[in-house]
Amino acid sequence: MGKNFLSLIKTRRSVRAYKSEPVPSKALDAVLEARTYVEDGSCVLENMMLAAHALGLGTVWVHRKREIFDSESGKDLLREWKLPETLRGVGAIVLGYPVQEAGQPVARKQNYIVRTICGEEGKHADQ
Repeated sequence: MGKNFLSLIKTRRSVRAYKSEPVPSKALDAVLEARTYVEDGSCVLENMMLAAHALGLGTVWVHRKREIFDSESGKDLLREWKLPETLRGVGAIVLGYPVQEAGQPVARKQNYIVRTICGEEGKHADQ
């Protein structure tokens, strides 16, 4: 994972087409180690996506996983995995080798980033 962290954040893209080649256990373990049970689920998934990106793997966030464990089939999975039925999904990621290189990011809208004044004497927080 030698890439510059800020570069990883700026270059990670959602990947929706994957090769049939399986991800090696070592790479999968490295991605899974980027989450902890204490952290918020959304941060966990983002950490996993950044770890995957650093390893040359593609990911995409899959919505609608929040409700998966509310269904009977979801409750069956929790029982099969010996997990509490009170768990709720936050999301899921698809993980694999991208079929093609990720595209360039779309240009940010003008005034997309807004700075607010805070602190003493009206100074920006970053001054």
